[in-house]
Amino acid sequence: MTLHALLDRLDAVRARGHGRWSARCPSHPDRTPSLSVTEGEKGILVKCWAGCTLEQIVEALGLNIHDLFYDRPSGRRTNRPDLIPHPPDWRRQSLDLLAHAEALRLRAERVFEAARGLDITGWSDRDLDEALRALAWSYECCEQATLLEDVAFTIRHRWLHAKRSAR
Repeated sequence: MTLHALLDRLDAVRARGHGRWSARCPSHPDRTPSLSVTEGEKGILVKCWAGCTLEQIVEALGLNIHDLFYDRPSGRRTNRPDLIPHPPDWRRQSLDLLAHAEALRLRAERVFEAARGLDITGWSDRDLDEALRALAWSYECCEQATLLEDVAFTIRHRWLHAKRSAR
């Protein structure tokens, strides 16, 4: 199995550096990506930081452990495949950006809700500075969320336009 074939089976895949990715673990209900996928010397390395075993992960993917190795024990020796870049999945990227924007907005809204109606008369200068930093951070999160939503919209729009042009 190639690395990209494995990554195509996973959800919320994100590059984490050269030869490293993170994704949602398929063997448990994973809200935030806890699965690390790394390009190894002899095969693909996977680790769930939530504690799932390798056997559980490959079983959830419908694979066997030997499928992760470049040199399969099938009798014939195969070399490590050259990595051919796949075209980006614009829909997935757009949805990932929207999900991140929503998370930023929700965090900011929680801070705004907590700040409403506070009685700050007895607060020290240090407490006030910390509260103002939290509010400033929340406004920055809202701005970032708006930017991410705009980028996601642009990506989606260009993807749909390219799809229509291909017809």
